[in-house]
Amino acid sequence: MQAMAKEGKSKILVFGNPGSLLRSAAEKATQINSSSAGPFDVLLLLGEVLSAKLPNNEVDDILNGSIKFCIQTYFYSPRNLHEKIKKHLGESERGQVCENLFCLGRSGVLITNNGIKIAAVSSNSSTFEIEKLKREKNVDILLSEHWPRYIDLLSQNKVKNESIVKIKKDNRISEVAEACEPRYHFSHSDFFWEREPFINGQKVTRYISVAPFGNSSKSKWFYAFNISVPYIAQDTPNLTGSPYVEKKRLGSKYEEQEDDSGTQNWIFGSQNNKRRIQDGDEYANRKRRQRQEAKKVDPSSCFFCLSNPNIAQHFIVSIGEECYITTAKGPLTLSDSTKLGCPGHVIIIPFSHCPTLSLIEDKQTREATKSEMSKYRLALTNLYKEYGYIAATFAISRSSGIHFHEQIVPVDKNKIDTVEAKLKSATEAKGYELIKMHNSSEISTIEDNDFFRMTLGEEKSFYVIINSTTFDLQFGRKVLAAALGLEDRVDWKACVQDQQEETADAEKFKKAFEPFDFSLEA
Repeated sequence: MQAMAKEGKSKILVFGNPGSLLRSAAEKATQINSSSAGPFDVLLLLGEVLSAKLPNNEVDDILNGSIKFCIQTYFYSPRNLHEKIKKHLGESERGQVCENLFCLGRSGVLITNNGIKIAAVSSNSSTFEIEKLKREKNVDILLSEHWPRYIDLLSQNKVKNESIVKIKKDNRISEVAEACEPRYHFSHSDFFWEREPFINGQKVTRYISVAPFGNSSKSKWFYAFNISVPYIAQDTPNLTGSPYVEKKRLGSKYEEQEDDSGTQNWIFGSQNNKRRIQDGDEYANRKRRQRQEAKKVDPSSCFFCLSNPNIAQHFIVSIGEECYITTAKGPLTLSDSTKLGCPGHVIIIPFSHCPTLSLIEDKQTREATKSEMSKYRLALTNLYKEYGYIAATFAISRSSGIHFHEQIVPVDKNKIDTVEAKLKSATEAKGYELIKMHNSSEISTIEDNDFFRMTLGEEKSFYVIINSTTFDLQFGRKVLAAALGLEDRVDWKACVQDQQEETADAEKFKKAFEPFDFSLEA
């Protein structure tokens, strides 16, 4: 199955194993595709799709079109493909099941209309099929039923012991993954796990295992990303060496053993000589005590984490490599009070679930996140300039917080002096010490502490060092509300719109921001 390739950037959506929830998966795909996060070009389904476990009536609904997929959707043939689907597809178990739904077979390669080369390998692929796949080059996305063996070598993202025993790993998948050098490699498991990107031959591979669709433990069951065709090499933060090459380097010194609990340990020779990978990041290590004292909120229940299955996706307007932008829930500004046609109040949110940027443990990720957030701030500043506004940015960074983020509000350039005056009077009233900063090296020193920051445009940065456990979380919003004459909108909960209004505002902002959105660059 091949189509005429075309160059450009495509948006891909991946769902974990839908099992018997195929109808719900189709409905959810439609919902996400029509949200501000969409539209998507391709949907990939992992795991047991259209297996023998699916009721006959649901299979009939797939074949007669009652269950519809609105996106071009691809999956590989599970070991126990439903008999009705086998009869429909024939001996190859490959081809179109119904409109927009395609089976890649036990193994196979397909090039989509967007030029994306997708390969699939399952546990029941024959030796001939495996060898054929190993000769494939320029694979963009690899789908596999099981994890590739050795994939967690050289990774800092360790799998929890109680989860390791549930993972099925396959040497043959490791061989395919190393040979065809995919840019993205997806498998499925009972939980979500994402490895750091690693060098894989002439490419960089990102490996992600996605949890089951709609799982009760609320582990992340979907993954969304942009991919450009053709492949263009880029600087990649947090990069590691190849786990497959590392296994060859270790040779007989390396073995995979099970301890008394049945979990796997990666060791050199004996249990007494366990290999430990040190990140060498002394700065993050000094912060570890603070991190342990921070509020314990799991990413799956954090309002700002994409891994939260209940995240309100209709707010999302841009997704980068390390962070993303949403419109604000309960915005301070009003649609009819700005020239943007929407409130314009947005939030920049890093992917890393940390209360401060300085507590992101991996140095490369920390610096890449800071860099991309700065890049987004500049893009937003340039957008606001077009309409005669200055970007007012405020953030609270506390080690006892939950998930760091920055809020940005468009302010009429004629009101900037008023904002500064209100900020000074508000800090005096609270007994805070306001520090105006110019020197970047001094800013770095201040940001080693807990702090509140407000930036007005590209030149004025004000800080308050937070020395106590209590700080007004609405301080920045209150200052801007007072300066803009919006005191009745201090409480965001009192400003919440209905979802239709929220979606409409997000779409308007997304359209206005499009010329400045670097994440859309091919």
